[in-house]
Amino acid sequence: MASYSVHTDYQKVGAKTTTTAGNHEFISDRPLKVHGTDKGPTPIEYLLGSIGACLGATASILARKMENLEIEKFAVDVSGDVTVFPDKSSKISSINIIIDCKTNLSYTDQQNFVEEVIHRCTVHKTLEDATEMTIKIK
Repeated sequence: MASYSVHTDYQKVGAKTTTTAGNHEFISDRPLKVHGTDKGPTPIEYLLGSIGACLGATASILARKMENLEIEKFAVDVSGDVTVFPDKSSKISSINIIIDCKTNLSYTDQQNFVEEVIHRCTVHKTLEDATEMTIKIK
């Protein structure tokens, strides 16, 4: 079992936060029009980006285990719709994922490869029961 830990500090400026993950640091914020300082992606953008990053990392791990597989392209576009409730709370109500994968595999083997990537992606697996998700493979 792996364990991960991050630490986040609110910067008392707009909605800016700084998160430390190991030796790395990243800023999250909100746009100016919603009282942020626009110094970084929103937390929702980071969440959506983590899906694409995890899919890409998973593809890399699986590709290293497969002989003769050459990935020419593995690109992921992720978008999300947010529902705002009457009490002003909100939730990501749907996530749409488009995977553009080009390899030297046959069409069927490439589809199987991408489906295995999706199946093994930790972030996707964590979120798949929490919100509606659609995945399109180009």
